[in-house]
Amino acid sequence: MTILITGGAGFIGSHLADELVKRRAKVIVFDNLSNGQKDNINTNAIFIKGDIRNYKSLEKIKEKIDIIFHLAALTDVRESIEKPNLYFQNNVVGSFNILEFCRRHDIEKIVFTSSAAVYAESLSPLKEDETPKPSSPYGIQKLIVENLIKNYNETYGISFTIFRLFNVYGPRARKGVIKNLIDCLKNNKPFHLYGNGNQVRDFIYIRDAIKILLMHHKFKNEIVNVGTGKPTSINQLINYVQDMTKIKLKIIYHPSIKGEIKKSVADISKLKKKIKFKPIDIKSGIEFYLKEEKIL
Repeated sequence: MTILITGGAGFIGSHLADELVKRRAKVIVFDNLSNGQKDNINTNAIFIKGDIRNYKSLEKIKEKIDIIFHLAALTDVRESIEKPNLYFQNNVVGSFNILEFCRRHDIEKIVFTSSAAVYAESLSPLKEDETPKPSSPYGIQKLIVENLIKNYNETYGISFTIFRLFNVYGPRARKGVIKNLIDCLKNNKPFHLYGNGNQVRDFIYIRDAIKILLMHHKFKNEIVNVGTGKPTSINQLINYVQDMTKIKLKIIYHPSIKGEIKKSVADISKLKKKIKFKPIDIKSGIEFYLKEEKIL
């Protein structure tokens, strides 16, 4: 089987490529290296440098593709507010080009990594059938692409699985609160906290996220949450990291970010109905990550 991974030099994409190579798939990584790193790319994968915003660059791909894992995206909520046009071009126009590539080359299936950012804020765990209500340009763009994918399925018969990722963390991450905490520890720098630290997220370790992505065949033409179902506040994260390392972080507080959701936790009952899934708990995940970074 030949699999194309857009964004395959990035955090999640490179881990996915590693696992697919282990399973003896022919893996093609397509990335412009604006966020991804060449060192992340598995040496047994084929690398094509290109930009999804430019359809012609996709035509560099000459192999017959069976499945596309479309992970290429700009993902910073704050930056999407500051640079909405850049984000729209990359996340919406780029994704449209990927769908057109699927249509023109008779590709059977697209697996798309959407985001919890499509949901409204909720005190309860978020279910896939809730009405989306994104509050940031990034969340709106992910929702637009979800709808484009569903339309291409209905119109052209392209199968899909849409995974709504919550907060994925682990080695090779370049962004995210846990990555920032670890960087501050390694470099003896203060941690910049936006808001009071009581904002709650659902953090899932990269190993678990990849396991779920590889089970896409269990969810034909479906949208599925990828999380743990367990809430963790930023203040809890800070305490866990400080307790494990015995290092006291200096915290610099800033106002909350406009458009940031205060609570976001996945309901994973749909996921658990179809696959056996016992997520790594947050403390164990952070411990794995700290050991990978040689802090513990």
